Amino acid sequence: MIHRIRIAFKKFRYMVEALSGIMPGISDRQVRAMQAYQKSMGKIQDVEVLLARLEKFVKREDVTEGLLSSFRRNMLSRRASLVKRFLASGRSGFYLAVTKEGEVGAGDAFKRLARDAHEVPVSEITRLYIAKSYKNADLAMVRRLLNVSAVPEDWKSYFRDRIDPTGA
Repeated sequence: MIHRIRIAFKKFRYMVEALSGIMPGISDRQVRAMQAYQKSMGKIQDVEVLLARLEKFVKREDVTEGLLSSFRRNMLSRRASLVKRFLASGRSGFYLAVTKEGEVGAGDAFKRLARDAHEVPVSEITRLYIAKSYKNADLAMVRRLLNVSAVPEDWKSYFRDRIDPTGA
């Protein structure tokens, strides 16, 4: 999930950087914050790739499990720490779509074309994702989230499992 967000955010960041000289309201500080945000997502992805390669290596090379268990625990702990920091930042992303390709210039307007009746802020989705348990209001928000058409099916499946682990 973080990798997909990182790729989408990278494209957005490049667009913002390209427009920063002609678009008012984009500061160097904001661009640096975007770079740091993308870098933190990259660190998480690096650990994910390393863990996946380690698993393949262990299976393929008939390596004694004990030799790598300490390294694996270290990587899992690092991943947990990076994800926790990333989610705690409250800057886990936002979504937009380009409906018609073209050129953007100084003073051009951006406008929202549609709004989902069930919309849930990304910050709220992140909070629900990391919450250890749900209160009644949280359950209502998760049910609302399940009706948002833009939320990917694998995310919906995660939240369905959280509110009903039996799948009933």
